[in-house]
Amino acid sequence: VYITVSGAVTVRYPQAIARLEMPSLEVAHLTVTADLHNAGKQAVKGTLRGQIENTHFSQGVELAAGESKVVVFSPERFPQLNIAQPRLWWPAQLGPQNLYDLKVEFELDGRVSDGQTVQFGIREVTSELNEKGCRVFKINGKNILIRGAGWAPDMMLRAAPERQEAEIRYVRDMNLNTIRL
Repeated sequence: VYITVSGAVTVRYPQAIARLEMPSLEVAHLTVTADLHNAGKQAVKGTLRGQIENTHFSQGVELAAGESKVVVFSPERFPQLNIAQPRLWWPAQLGPQNLYDLKVEFELDGRVSDGQTVQFGIREVTSELNEKGCRVFKINGKNILIRGAGWAPDMMLRAAPERQEAEIRYVRDMNLNTIRL
């Protein structure tokens, strides 16, 4: 159970989706989205602000009473979302799992109504069928063989973070790169 407090407008599900320039991987084009909801009984005008490290972006948003809206920051409209030399996220055996923080806040009447911060990795995951009809997965343009297993938590529901971390390490040490939860 989570309890959150916000103003009239809530911010939910912020995300950053990357499209990489292939094959160089020298530029990541990020599209940032967030769901806004006006729980108030009046229309509002405010500003949705976002930040990824030293990169800032914002746009004005109008919401009718009770309205929900997905707000999009595209790299075409916000050129600062074209990130040069991005620190890429890779599966464990292929490189580091670099993460960025995305902070999104909705400002209404000079005050923050609500905000969210999430971590994300800049990576592009694609798949295609090869000439034999087999699915080939790629991460950041590189072919990857999916090797995985099923994982089940303790059947008695005794959550122990140290144990869970050890189990995930075992998966990595077995050179698996996918876990089915």
